[in-house]
Amino acid sequence: MQTLKITLVLTAMTAAVLFAAGCGDDTEPDCTPVCAIGQECGGDGCGGFCGTDDGMCAGGLACDGTACIEDPCPEGFVLVPAWTFTMGSPDNEPGRVTGGGDETAHKVTISRPFCMADHEVTNAEWKSVTDTEPSFFADAGDDVPVQNINWYDAIRFLNMKSASDGLTACYETTGESGTFAKGCVEGQIQCGGDFLFGSVTRVPGCTGYRLPTEAEWELAARAGVDTDPEDFQGLAPAEGMQCQTPNDRLDETAWFCGNAAASYASAYDCHNWSPLETCGPQPVKTKSANRWGLYDMLGNVFEFCQDHYWWHTPDHQVDPLLDDPNGYNRIIRGGSWAATAAFARYASRAAMASNDRGDVGLRMVVDVPGYEPEDETDTPEPPTGAAKVSTLPPPATGALTVRSGDEAMPLPEDGTGVYDEEVVFAGPTYRVVSFNLMCSVCGAGYDTWEERLVYFRDMFATIDADLIGLQEIVFDFEVDQVLEKLPGYAANFYKGDGADFFPNPDATVLYRTERFDLIDSGLYWLSPTPDVPWSLGYSDGQTLPRMVSWVKLYDKQYYQEIYFATTHFDSTHPHQENSAPQVIETTAEWAALAPVILTGDFNTEPRDPAFNILTNGIDAQGFKFFDAFEKVGNYWNREFNTDTCPAYDPINRIDHIFAAGADWQTKFWWVDLRKFGPNTYYPSDHRLIWADLVQVTP
Repeated sequence: MQTLKITLVLTAMTAAVLFAAGCGDDTEPDCTPVCAIGQECGGDGCGGFCGTDDGMCAGGLACDGTACIEDPCPEGFVLVPAWTFTMGSPDNEPGRVTGGGDETAHKVTISRPFCMADHEVTNAEWKSVTDTEPSFFADAGDDVPVQNINWYDAIRFLNMKSASDGLTACYETTGESGTFAKGCVEGQIQCGGDFLFGSVTRVPGCTGYRLPTEAEWELAARAGVDTDPEDFQGLAPAEGMQCQTPNDRLDETAWFCGNAAASYASAYDCHNWSPLETCGPQPVKTKSANRWGLYDMLGNVFEFCQDHYWWHTPDHQVDPLLDDPNGYNRIIRGGSWAATAAFARYASRAAMASNDRGDVGLRMVVDVPGYEPEDETDTPEPPTGAAKVSTLPPPATGALTVRSGDEAMPLPEDGTGVYDEEVVFAGPTYRVVSFNLMCSVCGAGYDTWEERLVYFRDMFATIDADLIGLQEIVFDFEVDQVLEKLPGYAANFYKGDGADFFPNPDATVLYRTERFDLIDSGLYWLSPTPDVPWSLGYSDGQTLPRMVSWVKLYDKQYYQEIYFATTHFDSTHPHQENSAPQVIETTAEWAALAPVILTGDFNTEPRDPAFNILTNGIDAQGFKFFDAFEKVGNYWNREFNTDTCPAYDPINRIDHIFAAGADWQTKFWWVDLRKFGPNTYYPSDHRLIWADLVQVTP
């Protein structure tokens, strides 16, 4: 194996530090569980070398995790040392559950140093290599990070950059299709992209540019600093995690929705979720760098990683990488100008489909020559108790990858599984479903509508819900077909006027007539003219009208009134950012009178501004919804969610159950993962979610 000549610099000061740190005396340093390959154990734990906890070197040298060496990185890159650190977050870290990404704390060893670009790839750097301008914010300036690219766009850019610099490509690709770096249509900050490869394979020993692994990214962002759980003792869960400013944690180093004010022509109207009027990404390297010299590791734009998303495991891992050919969503890290402060945390995890585009860019990594294994047998063995992770973790014992419709759905046992401590749930309880049925004329790869109606019957018979919110029913007679399969329920949806406006049951509410009496019902359109039937909303690209269907009910079991509603947001922007405040304002009026439960397909992930508005309030103030998922975090039936391409991923959840008008707790939050029929198809392209919501106080 080729080695790198190392110049070790030990000064009298360093020697004094070594002695004080426990090297050379009888003090037993704390190095649990083990240091990285070739790493020494100092009084501060595993450091670059004995006694140095920050990996800093004097005299222009760089730390490789073992010693100070001549800096091997190209200009504009920083040497990130081999290191052992705690990846993930403590249970009490504010913002931990906001995005739904698993943040289980665990030790990770990065066994080899690497060079990371000190800034995100800019518009100018992207254009100089590709001669394209995909960014929504292309007019923001050359030094603003490139965005509106997908993961495949990033891979092609890296290979093109490697070739232009005379380096060997780090990716072997096949089956290219679609339009490279196309961006999104005018006015859209997020979209699905058509550019992709049939396969992407990492090339060992390449000299060119690549993406960081997720673990490498978190190490670089942390700059050797583990999170201390005591930092969060006594803090409220949402403290400093939204868009409010000033934010002492972020204002010096990160651009996020509270401080990313922009005045260029394409600046985005963010007044509904931010204290600012218009926002957008900012020029790189205008905030302070972290202590390893890396800029914008938090905020500005999300950054793609190599890995697919999966859940962390608590075991110690060495050089973990999840890059499975059957994987689905790619990890994105760091937060962005549009995201709340909760996403600008070292441990925060988000993900997106490999072909989707949005407020995501990239940061380049180069391997250091002389540290790569020559072949598989030269790969360092994990320390005792550590695991080398390169594939998906095995399913939980007894977990099923496919569940047929005639099997009983596994249900939670009463009073268990959600909270560490025993909790007594007292108060009115409502079993609530949200389900996008997938329209009867949509999509191949699914059974017929008539067959799926039978599956729906079996699903609802098992769940026995009180309130059901359905989306994407196309024709009014299909509501009747659903009700035939669900005796004991009544429905509300837009039935048309028999003349100019035909029925539109897209958002349909069902309620159990044995428990509820109907007091009132109605709907409003998500548009500037909410009382005008079939009025389109706020986006030029919107093709279908969107609405909220609602009922006001009398609960005969608990002798109280309650509002129940469902909706289906459009996928376009700024429809979402304008619909969310409209829903907030209407629901606030209801919530002043009675408890409210809202379900729907919001086409809005936890990292998106519309979700921020719904759960944090307009301008992060005033009325907001309770998110049923937030109280359960990762304690749901994920042990049955074991497909390599998981059937459900809460990090990208767009179907939500919200509540307001009272203090609420979530007793259970569940996902129906069953498949049906001879071909074991899912009944829809969405998964049914349901929750038991407990009204703790009036």
